[in-house]
Amino acid sequence: MSLLVVVRVAYDALESPYGKVERTLGAPPHTSPSPRVFLPRVNLVGIVGDDFDPKDEAILKKRSIDIEGLERKEGKCFFWAGRYSENLNERVTLVTDLNVFAEFKPRLPEKYRDSKFVFLAKHRA
Repeated sequence: MSLLVVVRVAYDALESPYGKVERTLGAPPHTSPSPRVFLPRVNLVGIVGDDFDPKDEAILKKRSIDIEGLERKEGKCFFWAGRYSENLNERVTLVTDLNVFAEFKPRLPEKYRDSKFVFLAKHRA
């Protein structure tokens, strides 16, 4: 049994009253590893640009996320920047750059087609 995760792979810049980060890997490290507690395989489908850091790819692999469905394309990864309120429930978007994500058409590797569950990650920008 496996889970198919289709997600916007992005770099985020985050501000809050508690700190600031200029460039951090967005959703995949947070949405993909949790199901590994219950399922033997998590299959990631997404797109990244040539600015995708090999260290970030290693993070996904270390968390046993299958990234065969991670498409690589010339250009930059999706980028989002936002500022969070003190209670972290509210945020303001400062920048949204679709970059390679603008042309993303998910493609499933053959081995992903047996995924019993699908998680389509929708992220507001």
